[in-house]
Amino acid sequence: MAVAYATLLNDVQSEIHTILSTDATVIGFTTKIVDGLPYTDMQRGRGFPYIKIPIGTLAESQKTMGKIMVIISVPITVYTRKASTLRQLSDAIRNALKTNQNVTEGLALHNFFPTATSPNEFLLPDKKPLYEYSILVQYKWVGA
Repeated sequence: MAVAYATLLNDVQSEIHTILSTDATVIGFTTKIVDGLPYTDMQRGRGFPYIKIPIGTLAESQKTMGKIMVIISVPITVYTRKASTLRQLSDAIRNALKTNQNVTEGLALHNFFPTATSPNEFLLPDKKPLYEYSILVQYKWVGA
């Protein structure tokens, strides 16, 4: 599948979703891979863990020799009730994306760069913690 500039963000989101939803380690933790969060279930403490993959953003657009180069950034966020699951699931996500670099490179998505934030802890209405961890995934895309 060739990725076109007009559908780039949707295609990248879809490809990341496919990689994560077919990785045995990731789905060993959760099959709840969403583009928006079910806040009612989260507030009630149900359905954890969640992996949120929103539509990404484009930056650093350059045009040279008839080609467009952009950096696509997708913030993947993990939400869980157990601190121990947070790091394991985040590592599984990074490993799945790194292992499948050949798939994304076939779509003209190059130079996979994962960066992470520090974990955050919040209290939900039931007074139990919710842990959040974000991995910013960036790809370079060059196309017409």
